[in-house]
Amino acid sequence: MENKDWEYRKVLAMSDVPIKGTYRFNDLFQILPAEEKAPKPPYVLAHHPCIIEFRFKIDKTPRQRFDGYKSEQWIVNNDDARKVLKEIFLLMNLFSFHHIFDYYPSQSWFIPMGNDKIEDAQWGQSGYWYDGFETKINTFSDGNYDLIALIDTNKYLTQYGRIIGQGFDLPDRIDMLLTQYFKLLDSKKQIFLSACSLFNQGRKLWSEHPSLSFTALVSSLETLIEVDFKKTKVASCKECGEKKYTLTEKFRDFFGKYGSPSPEFREYATKIYKQRSKILHTGKLFLGEVEPIRFGSWAGIDDDQFRRNVVTTCRICMINWLLKQNNSK
Repeated sequence: MENKDWEYRKVLAMSDVPIKGTYRFNDLFQILPAEEKAPKPPYVLAHHPCIIEFRFKIDKTPRQRFDGYKSEQWIVNNDDARKVLKEIFLLMNLFSFHHIFDYYPSQSWFIPMGNDKIEDAQWGQSGYWYDGFETKINTFSDGNYDLIALIDTNKYLTQYGRIIGQGFDLPDRIDMLLTQYFKLLDSKKQIFLSACSLFNQGRKLWSEHPSLSFTALVSSLETLIEVDFKKTKVASCKECGEKKYTLTEKFRDFFGKYGSPSPEFREYATKIYKQRSKILHTGKLFLGEVEPIRFGSWAGIDDDQFRRNVVTTCRICMINWLLKQNNSK
């Protein structure tokens, strides 16, 4: 029986690894493998199609457009559906080691692949679709799939990289993490999603803009730091009027609270924030931004190692911050 208060949607998305199982969070959304007839990439390192089904509450509150006219209900529903889908992407790309996304409409030149002949470049638009796919559904699908593999959360969040051919998996406490998010007040949800967005941008810019990627990752924590220290009274110097509690100290204390209180980890936090300041204030970028990295450069390897560690520590600190909001361990 159709529920008039809720609407269900089914959308095509992409994953950086194949999704062969299913994951469902309560009655809010589920992730499924792509249908058999869906076009699949011929390579392992590629964009692999998957399906996300979700539901959202229909909002019948009148919405005025910029021209004064009332938006039709189907337009309101589409807007709300996009908002819910964006929320799912942001959360899953923090909690998951993998990347789920959809294409932003754009056009570019491309060279067809899949055969030995080098074909002429063609002009096309990024996107994915196949005939017969329906976006509106009345309820969640009951696909006959195995469940997506769940890995011990501590092991999952500290893994260094992925094995070629590895499928999509999740931390075994994914239900708890999502539940903790949906318990937040709306104001804190917005703040946490902003942090997730910056974290996601840091991941997306990883190869093309290493320095911007790094600053986006650090900024994801600064978004949460602002909330943590909002009610903290900081004394000012009587001589110059400057705050005695510096931004670096805030960052270091945040790392200690949600990462590790060890002196080594606090020193590591200082190193991160100093690097962030060098990028933003002195233009000291990572190798490869101005000149190509020299083949076999140890310095380039050190940069990558440093940035990978920052991704891991930022993710862990963000998750621990989320858990702390509801007094969970």
